[in-house]
Amino acid sequence: MGRSIRANHNIIAVSAFSKETAINTPQTLDLSLLASVGDIISPDPRRESNKDELTGKEEADTIYNLGQTAALTLNFPKAQPQHFALLYAYALGMIASTAAGAGFLKTITPLEGDLETARSLPSFTGAQRMGKIIAKERFCSLFVNGVTATFARDDWCKVTGDILATGKYDTSIEEESITAAENVTTLTLATKAVAGSTAQERMDAIHRIRVESSPGVWDEVAFSAVSSASPAAITITAPGAGTDTKTYKVLFAPAEVAWMTFPGRISETPLRVSELKFTLGGKYDGTAFQGGREMGAEINSIEHRLSNNGKVEFVPGGGGDYASQYFRDGRDQTLALATFTARGLGDGGE
Repeated sequence: MGRSIRANHNIIAVSAFSKETAINTPQTLDLSLLASVGDIISPDPRRESNKDELTGKEEADTIYNLGQTAALTLNFPKAQPQHFALLYAYALGMIASTAAGAGFLKTITPLEGDLETARSLPSFTGAQRMGKIIAKERFCSLFVNGVTATFARDDWCKVTGDILATGKYDTSIEEESITAAENVTTLTLATKAVAGSTAQERMDAIHRIRVESSPGVWDEVAFSAVSSASPAAITITAPGAGTDTKTYKVLFAPAEVAWMTFPGRISETPLRVSELKFTLGGKYDGTAFQGGREMGAEINSIEHRLSNNGKVEFVPGGGGDYASQYFRDGRDQTLALATFTARGLGDGGE
């Protein structure tokens, strides 16, 4: 089964031009990205059971929550200059910008040593909107752990980034418990308004209402209206005629705060491989490349692979719900060339 067309409404935005000042410190989003439809920031929950302890039972009876990290693969199958700049700048750590005609020249170089005690490389903030009305999530401290750039003849330039995150995040969805009688027809939230400027938008912002009809048993509750007041009042169909006190749970999107407004995209012309200039050999003197041999028609494809071999870790004093350090080992880079021989057969090399 193919991906739902509703996924086309997803948006990913980042703080591309504003690196975080410290780990797990969110920055303002400043750029939405035209990434592949399947690119989603995915939490990676960490769990551990007591299966190796004497519980008196065959199976584990306790699951421990050890927090979470997160990961994202950013795919740009029709890569623009900004996509290369974003991924390589955060993967290597240093970027300088100078005016070049109507645009800018970006010079990206490796960072010497580590950025600080908690980060080997700079980090940025990322956020995503799932569908039009499902949810918005903001993730702190995204690190570009790897980049793959592909240049195949008569094709678009492509670049992919493998990104790790500490797992610290905010979400636009909340669940609130309300204690009220079984026969009530209105539930009022504690303090918050519900997102939406129209009656239908506010209805869409209520994801679910349940009532605990008996201990451990939850039934769905129908609702028909949501007020624009703060706190919001929700009109429901009473789950029963009795006056006994019940616990209701309301899953909803509250009125939006500043980070939930996504920035616009910057549109640049996607790059074709025919526009690529490739020089093998020579030396970069800090300003320009000197020497080397320029290659063109004899190349079938070029692939550059970079791996920072880093990982996000939970360290003392960092808190238990998310990681608080990103450190890398030695960086690996591979340049693979597939060329044509005199007979027209591929002859690859790295």
